Amino acid sequence: MQPTPFFGTEPILLTTLTKTLRSIPMLYLQVVVLALWILLFVYLRKMLKKKKRLLVALLFTLLAASALMLAFKYTIHSRIYLVTTGKKNALYSGPDVNFTVLGHLPPNEELIKLQEVGAFVKARYKGTIVWIGADHVQQKK
Repeated sequence: MQPTPFFGTEPILLTTLTKTLRSIPMLYLQVVVLALWILLFVYLRKMLKKKKRLLVALLFTLLAASALMLAFKYTIHSRIYLVTTGKKNALYSGPDVNFTVLGHLPPNEELIKLQEVGAFVKARYKGTIVWIGADHVQQKK
C-alpha cells in the first residue's frame, strides 16, 4: 500500500545533504574545522599585511561553511531514526487509536522520533508530525 498523498515530499537538496552528512564520520568534520581555525589564525596577520584580503575572506567562508556542516551533523547525530515494521502501519493525529487516521505506511519507511507517550510514538514523516504505535516501529541501526 502506498503512503497517503497527504504527506509532502522533502526538498531533494536537503535530503541529499542529510544523507551525505550522515555518512561522514563526525571526527573528520571536527578535524577540518580545527585545521581551518589554526590555518586562519596562524597566517591571518601575514595575509593581511600582504593585502591578500580575498584569501582571508575565502578562508573565513570555508571556516563558516565547515562549522555549519559540523553543527548540522551534530543535529543529525542526535536524532533517533525509526523504521516501520508492520505490513500496514496506521498513522494517527494523536497518541491513541481514537484519533483521526492520517494514512498508512508500508514496511521499512523511515521516521524521525520526537517523543514517546505510552504505546505511541510521535514522529516526523516527510515533514509531517504523526503518531504511530510503538509496536509498529523499531530503531534504525
